[in-house]
Amino acid sequence: MERRTAEYIRKHELLAPGERVVCALSGGCDSVCLLLLLTKLAGELGLGGVSALHVHHGIRGEEADRDETFCRALCERLGVPLTVRHEDIPAIAAESGESLEEAGRRRRLEIFVEEAKRLGAKVAAAHHLNDQAETLLFNLIRGTGPAGLAGMKPLREDDRGFTLIRPLLWASREETEAYVRARGESWCEDQTNRSGDNDRSCLRTEVLPVLEDLRSGAARHIAALAEKQAAQEAFLDRLADKALAAAGRPDGSLDTDVLRSEDPVLRQRSLALWLERNGGLRDVGEVHFAALEDLLEGQSGRRTDLPGDRSVLREQQGLRLISGTAHDGASAAEEDRNTDLSADFSVTVFPAGKNPEIPKKEYTKRLDYDTITGTLCFRTRRKGDYLTLPGGGRQSLQDFFVNEKIPLGERDKVPLAADGSHVLWIVGHRISAAAKITDNTNTIIEIRYGGDYEKTSSWGSDQQ
Repeated sequence: MERRTAEYIRKHELLAPGERVVCALSGGCDSVCLLLLLTKLAGELGLGGVSALHVHHGIRGEEADRDETFCRALCERLGVPLTVRHEDIPAIAAESGESLEEAGRRRRLEIFVEEAKRLGAKVAAAHHLNDQAETLLFNLIRGTGPAGLAGMKPLREDDRGFTLIRPLLWASREETEAYVRARGESWCEDQTNRSGDNDRSCLRTEVLPVLEDLRSGAARHIAALAEKQAAQEAFLDRLADKALAAAGRPDGSLDTDVLRSEDPVLRQRSLALWLERNGGLRDVGEVHFAALEDLLEGQSGRRTDLPGDRSVLREQQGLRLISGTAHDGASAAEEDRNTDLSADFSVTVFPAGKNPEIPKKEYTKRLDYDTITGTLCFRTRRKGDYLTLPGGGRQSLQDFFVNEKIPLGERDKVPLAADGSHVLWIVGHRISAAAKITDNTNTIIEIRYGGDYEKTSSWGSDQQ
């Protein structure tokens, strides 16, 4: 176990002589195994120091207190410095609207970053090959591309200067348990890891055991696929990096002729790398890459907008990434002069009654009047406009236009009914989920649009 872990660390260059490492210690078998290995290998690897970090999530009561006590005793016995952080994850989740699992994962990572910066160290997590197999299956069932098949990486770096390493991705859960027992140590069992209350737990406790019964070594085979895919992804990234460099122009734009000469797969990967280095890829999907492909074949002056307040402008022989607001619509002064469309709308307010009728008309909408908290106005778009989504989250009007592929030239013409920055109705499209009529609606406002927009607009369809 020690030899193979040392070989894995060297193979993937996880730790260099003189570097410090913080072991994320939950008290479970895998993290105990990792801490035992790191302390054992510290001299052989020439490490600058090994410490541990335990996060108490404030969730499991006495069981969580037991884990903390266990970690303190283990680190004292091993002579390892330990940092313990107490967090109120239920309160954090309630404030953010996340699940306990999501809030715990996010806050835990934030603490990892803080501790790594404080000590000038890398953080080691005890994910093993069973976790890798679970991750790959989870990515498959929720929908993933080739990158998702690579699973977790042995080494993960981000733009905050934080490095997370996973020295045990080669080892099975059975091997970690055997090593801890061989060292004469014990661990704490977290019962939530064994329950089937969420997707990952179901994969861990029900799906993977069935796959092992069907074919012995199934988890190891799945994890091996992830490692092979990760190697192929790294190879393709190197090709994309070269293609991106070849397409780069001195002024920072990309040469469209060079991009068009590339294989479509490599071209999309190069564009993805370009966007990742200039604002990231969050919320960027296939629809946006399809729009970029259209832009490559389009005329100079065209533009496609992207999530993250960015746009790509088609120039004579290139693509240029610009701020999403750099050329977006009218100036503030023009916006104040030209957006009032009150003359094109009419409204009627009346009691809801029982089972209120909701007309299926494209240019007449009925909304819950009591959800309007400010002054209702009728206008075209302004910076900061947003819709409320059915799940309760928000979507910027800009992202709605981008996702619906609404032509840039049409966006300043779209009539809106708004309550401040909250868009209640995008005429010809949809209404905000927050304004929909429900069984609790007491008063209804009927809004009718009578302007000439319906005669000129040809894109999209209305959605209730």
